[in-house]
Amino acid sequence: AITGGNGDGAFAVNSTGVVFVALPNVLDVERNPLYGFYITVSDLGTPSLFSIVFVSVQITNVNDFEPVFTQSGGYRSVVLESVVVGTEIARANATDGDNGPEGEVAFAITGGNAAARFGIDAVSGLVILRQPLDYETTKSYQLQVSASDRPRLGTPHVVYSSINVTVKDVNDNNPVFVPAVYSVSVPENATIGHSLVDLTCVDADSGRNGEVFFRIADGNSDRKFLLNSGQLIVNGSLDLEM
Repeated sequence: AITGGNGDGAFAVNSTGVVFVALPNVLDVERNPLYGFYITVSDLGTPSLFSIVFVSVQITNVNDFEPVFTQSGGYRSVVLESVVVGTEIARANATDGDNGPEGEVAFAITGGNAAARFGIDAVSGLVILRQPLDYETTKSYQLQVSASDRPRLGTPHVVYSSINVTVKDVNDNNPVFVPAVYSVSVPENATIGHSLVDLTCVDADSGRNGEVFFRIADGNSDRKFLLNSGQLIVNGSLDLEM
């Protein structure tokens, strides 16, 4: 009989000395990894003689929990397109209720990572930039990330989450005239308001960063010409002889 140390009744011993688990679902390595109890054996003589032995039972872990991401709705990050390679973009985090290797979590990017633009540290879940960003090319990324445990035996549990990366525009493109050089001729009797040429300029940036403003930078000290939203017009009397 078990005569000590079996407080929760997890084990029992039969008449032939076989020790067995007495209760269903009672063993939990996360709660109690080690049991110790005493078994007494006695004979049927008179007087009855007995002996006591101590039994130690080590509970081994099984992979009965799967990883759980700490943010159930996925992760979101907003970054400027100008951030440098190596910048931290986001961090995935997951926990696992098991102990030992069964509770260790490894992270990976499993989808949405065209051109391997992002990388993830398998241990920390830290996501970093590996290739430059360009808002004008791609405005957002939807990464799929996995978290898997590392059981010593059997198949690992794998769960998935997402990281949405929104890229913000910066003013990184210069306006460009098309064509680069303009050449026009105008009669000296052209009236004020006469249109000479419509200038065209493009800027690859978006929003206000892509809006252009025209002005005459030099060579118009007597204000003979005026720019109006890219249209160059005569603004004063012209005289070829002067």
